[in-house]
Amino acid sequence: MLYINRSSKTPIYKQIYDSFKEDILTGRYAPQTRLPATRRLAKDLGVSRNTVDLAYQQLVLEGYIVPHACSGFTVEPIAPATVYQPVKRKDTAEEQQKPKNKIQYDFWYPLLDCILFPMKTWKKLYCNALSEIGSSKFISYPERHGEPQLQKAIADYLFRSRGVHCAPHQVIISCGIQFNLELLLKLFDPSCCTAAMEEPGYNGVRDLLQANHFRVSPIPVDHDGIVTQHLKDCRASLLYITPSHQFPTGAILPVNRRMEILDWAKQQNAYIIEDDYDSELRYFSNSIPSLQSIDRNDRVIYLGTFSKVLAPGLRISYLVLPPQLLERYRQICGFYLCQVPYTNQLALTEFINSGYLEQHIRRVRHAYSEKQAKFLSAIDRVFGERIHLFSKNAGLHMLADIETTLTSEELIQRAEKVGIRVYSAKFCWSSPATAPEHQLILGYGSIPAQDYEPALRLLYHAWYEI
Repeated sequence: MLYINRSSKTPIYKQIYDSFKEDILTGRYAPQTRLPATRRLAKDLGVSRNTVDLAYQQLVLEGYIVPHACSGFTVEPIAPATVYQPVKRKDTAEEQQKPKNKIQYDFWYPLLDCILFPMKTWKKLYCNALSEIGSSKFISYPERHGEPQLQKAIADYLFRSRGVHCAPHQVIISCGIQFNLELLLKLFDPSCCTAAMEEPGYNGVRDLLQANHFRVSPIPVDHDGIVTQHLKDCRASLLYITPSHQFPTGAILPVNRRMEILDWAKQQNAYIIEDDYDSELRYFSNSIPSLQSIDRNDRVIYLGTFSKVLAPGLRISYLVLPPQLLERYRQICGFYLCQVPYTNQLALTEFINSGYLEQHIRRVRHAYSEKQAKFLSAIDRVFGERIHLFSKNAGLHMLADIETTLTSEELIQRAEKVGIRVYSAKFCWSSPATAPEHQLILGYGSIPAQDYEPALRLLYHAWYEI
């Protein structure tokens, strides 16, 4: 029997439609069955005839019933393969009774400390951008490669901070590193192009390469970064690398290996994708010059982002193309429009040109340096020699080797039972089965410093005392 719930937020016509649709699909209404007349059904349900008409019209539109002149509606025959049994939803009360572990601390490595975002300054610049925009800008499409004033601001900033040599028109602005890479890969033919990358390395890039049908050649990493001898043994024509802060180990590629990689690229006529994802966050030394800054043969494609130093929610990243790739990019990807809103681009331009960016970088570098020192101190007090940490001089995460007989899956499960999320490093390996068993990536950026020790003591209890 058709039942109408008058307290439901679902419109009554939709309830009628849903009821008949389910009855038809489950076979309760056989083909050629005549539906109740609209006038009679409206009277029985205590609703207007227009409401019933609307439900029937939707059923006709979707092919469930057929109208007949002066004789109402009949059910349309439906192929048996399309008839389904409705999936029973779990009882809400039962769901609510299930015990759920409330997550109190999350060591997810991309997370930032939200209180460090310069909200007051950004709001002011954003409002200024809105007031400066004429109506013509709102009804116009954006510049394809980004607003020229932001391209120039980024080019100037990169030269000051990273030694990157480029003209403003070489800067392509987009809404995220992965989208930039997606466009960049269109410039290369995967059928005859092998892409090399660090092992372990950033799985998001590996997944993207494989999704675009590139053969991926993993190159081992040691305490100094990518092992160039192994690179020479593979026939890659594209190399993705994080030389200034290798992900996830934190290794810094020394200058002799940088020169070897540049020489390899020249000899192989290959290109290097340099991902400089968090170069601003270096704590115990000045920022290391980029690989692009010492490239004299235009073999380096430079990737950068404002996600780490400002906020990922702004969705502003960029790539710097060598001159010989720029024309190919215009031919193949020139029809893509910049995905970053004009107001965000204008606000960021002023943020850079007014000196706010470099002032903000000094502030967050100091804040994260203090947080890292407190995190290291808390780890030492709680775990002692039971955790070995890799590079500790930059970034918002550390690769940790845990002294335990538990698997990484067991470490994660036990942590979740005490309200903590930790993450295995296995996803950084092309073959997780060959990855070290007890390595985790611990991100400390978003957790308040005063909570480091309580969180770590919960982990110690979960891993060693339960």
